[in-house]
Amino acid sequence: MDFSEFFSAVHGYPPFPWQVEAAERLDEIDCVTVPPGTGRSALLDAAVFQALQGRRRQIAVVVDRRLVLDQLFERALRIRQQLGEHPLLRGHDGHATPLKVVRCCHGMLDNDDEAFHPGQLTVLLATIDQLGSRLLCRPADFPGNDLRLLIDEAHLVQPLLETLCRLRRYGAEIQPILLGTRPARSGRHPLGLTAADHAHPVLGKRLAIGKPVRLVVSPSEAVHAEQEGREADFDQTVCDQALRFPRHCKAVGIVLNQVATARAVFDQLCAELAKRGQADEAILLLGRSRPFERDALLEEYLPRLQANRNRTQDGPRLYVVTTQAIEVGADLDFDALVSESARLSALRQRLGQLDRCGDFEDAQAVIVHRNASSPDPIYGASLHECWAWLARVQIDQQVDFGVEALEALMARQPPPDEPAEPAPLLTPTHLQLLQRTGPDTPLSAIDPYLHGISYRSDEVNLLWRRDFDEVEVEDWPALLQQQPPSAAEALPLPCRTVLDWLAQQAGGPLSDLTLHRREQSLPCPAPGTLREAMIWRGVDKVLPLSTTRLLAGDTVVVPASYGGCDRFGWHPGSATPVLDIAELGVGGLPRRPRLAESKTEGPYTAHQVQADQPALLVTSI
Repeated sequence: MDFSEFFSAVHGYPPFPWQVEAAERLDEIDCVTVPPGTGRSALLDAAVFQALQGRRRQIAVVVDRRLVLDQLFERALRIRQQLGEHPLLRGHDGHATPLKVVRCCHGMLDNDDEAFHPGQLTVLLATIDQLGSRLLCRPADFPGNDLRLLIDEAHLVQPLLETLCRLRRYGAEIQPILLGTRPARSGRHPLGLTAADHAHPVLGKRLAIGKPVRLVVSPSEAVHAEQEGREADFDQTVCDQALRFPRHCKAVGIVLNQVATARAVFDQLCAELAKRGQADEAILLLGRSRPFERDALLEEYLPRLQANRNRTQDGPRLYVVTTQAIEVGADLDFDALVSESARLSALRQRLGQLDRCGDFEDAQAVIVHRNASSPDPIYGASLHECWAWLARVQIDQQVDFGVEALEALMARQPPPDEPAEPAPLLTPTHLQLLQRTGPDTPLSAIDPYLHGISYRSDEVNLLWRRDFDEVEVEDWPALLQQQPPSAAEALPLPCRTVLDWLAQQAGGPLSDLTLHRREQSLPCPAPGTLREAMIWRGVDKVLPLSTTRLLAGDTVVVPASYGGCDRFGWHPGSATPVLDIAELGVGGLPRRPRLAESKTEGPYTAHQVQADQPALLVTSI
């Protein structure tokens, strides 16, 4: 069986020419430079196919977007299902369970089959921090050898690539394959699109379709305007542009840079729709949300957003207000799109979700820019440099973001570079220190080796429990021991964001990126100003936040009455009690009844604990 037969058996349609070549050359290529919308996810199929032929059986995919990670997880599950059910694939590997799929959610493995076994064909889906911490700290359940590593948008993670190069120099058997729209610096054996791809009846259409994008500056961005006025006017400008699209555009995406901006635009849009009496719908799709609720949203609305859907059906328009959560290959397909200005790589990813398959042929888009003089809190100076380049190359306030058109434009007038900071030197001594374990071992920050010195990824997991509201604080640890936290109810947030919220004070800029610039100005809230919360570090380490320093990788559990989350995700201004997902029996845990429903005495004693849960991995200090 060749790869074309394998791919067709799994998905029901044949692969593109470049995908076939990738499967044939997978052992030798180190860089794949194909644009968004050309099926880069098929590299996972190619890696599994090669593993079934006896090649590297440990496969890891690194994507720094949780929504995309979830969709790749579903793809891997489909491959596993077809290996067990399809007549051409059943028993192909000679194993009863030929493929194990592991997804690392917020530092926790979300399925109960956690251990990695040599020789077992395994696919791990993780973010940079989740995989990088395992490679550097080397826990017992993760191998550092014989690993095929697929890294999406690799040109944005140069520190990680430098660290991987050092690990390979010290003997780690890792084959990184870099994916991106630009050739990576370390790519000596690249694979790109060929003439056969451009002539392909399906892929060629995607490459040739035009995507005209209008450039708009928010009229509120006067030099001496008040900050609140600027924000309000920007939100209104974005809403006006979204409402202006023709009615035959049924799926409209609105992509913002910060979670708070997305929430404000969503509220403004809902108010505008109500004022106009329109039956259109609007949803908020954030990476800063709990997997259970995000899955429920996608199950309800994805049929109206996914590629290859039926566009002939009449009905209300759907507005999707979102953030960086849809970047890096999410399988969404908008008819029209409004994006806040960003760096060029981010804009290319966002516009890759516009008329993804080239079927609509009347796609429209707008980029709205804040003409501020200071560096952007998320993208720094690269945002303004990108906008200046767009202003230079525009024709009649438009730029064509179609794949072929933009590639030709960038060849004629190269865009500004997006600099990445180098990683610090990783020596054998550093590796020895990182691999040490024990209660007296000092914690070592690994963020610089993955992101560069000026960035950090210090996320924690925030959970809400309703039974915390029904007992005294001293009984909270026993409740957690009775039912430990699960990945399905975890909402990932930076440490500082959680501390600010518990102190009931305004937080700083928050995006859906997993890393952010280090803050040097405002001090963290004093411990005495924080509301009561518990830190979960394992069944034997449940500690009060009031007496414990919060570390990256921690799980923070609070009463549901604190609010802070709704069906769309993080909502720090909400005081409405949060749904306790643990009571629903999701995340692999049995349904937990409310204390008032329990007929046994001492419902929050710890005697029902079956086994220790693995402590969450600390990735930074």
